[in-house]
This record gives sequence, structure tokens and C-alpha cells, in this order.
Amino acid sequence: ARFSGINVKRAILGVFVTSGAMCSIAAIVLTAYLASARADTATGLELPVITAVVLGGVSIFGGSGTLAGVLLALLVLAFVQNSLGLAGVTPEAQQIVTGAVLIVTLAVFGAYGSISSRAADVWRSRMPARQRKDSAAGSRGEPRRDSPARVET
Repeated sequence: ARFSGINVKRAILGVFVTSGAMCSIAAIVLTAYLASARADTATGLELPVITAVVLGGVSIFGGSGTLAGVLLALLVLAFVQNSLGLAGVTPEAQQIVTGAVLIVTLAVFGAYGSISSRAADVWRSRMPARQRKDSAAGSRGEPRRDSPARVET
């Protein structure tokens, strides 16, 4: 990002300021909803939040994910918890189900990442050596040897 002219420090500062503003809006909405302000109001909400975020497709290692995916996962998780509550399932069992959903989601995404990386390795190994060398050169921004260099006007 720095080489393309983006002020990285300003971008990071902007992300943290935006995050703080969103957290303050969420705190105001939660306080208004509960009509009380206590320091331990949201204690115990970590598991459902992490589950919704991971189920929505956000990598726990960073770098990927969409807001739409998280919102959809949040709706699915709220539906599951509401259904369990209506079925008379205890809150402890609901947390067990939420934890199981998180574990299954992590296992599925981990298996998918492992399978896709292996498939990419197999694909690369079947490429001829010259083509591997040219595609690697093209991915670094260098012109390929068998194609003329482009001149922007």
C-alpha cells in the first residue's frame, strides 16, 4: 500500500477511529435497549459474536470477509438460538450448540483451505517448467517473455 501512494499511518488511524465510533454507537444502543448502564452488561456475549463472525466467512487470521456474510450469519445464529429457546432448551445447552457451530465452522473452513492449497499445488506441479517460470514472472509485475511489453500513453 505504501508503494502505491497510500498513507498507511493515516489509513490505520482512520480504521481505529471508525472502529471506536461504531463501538460507542453500539454501546449507546445497548444502554438504551436495556435502560441501564453497567460495566458487565455484555459479559458472556463473546462466544455468539465470534461464532457469527467466523460463520460469516471472516478469517480468524485476518485479511478476508464481508459485512454481508457476517450479517447473514448473525441472522442464522439468532434464528437457531431463538428456535432452541422456543423448544425449551436450557441456556447452557444453547451455548453448547453455539460452541459446536463454531468448532464445525472452523473445521470446515480449515479443511477447505487445506484442500484448496493442495489443489493449487497439484495444478502448479502439472504446469510445464517454462509456463511456471513465465506465470511467476507475470505475477511479480514483470512483463512475460513471450508477450511484448505494454506502453501506456
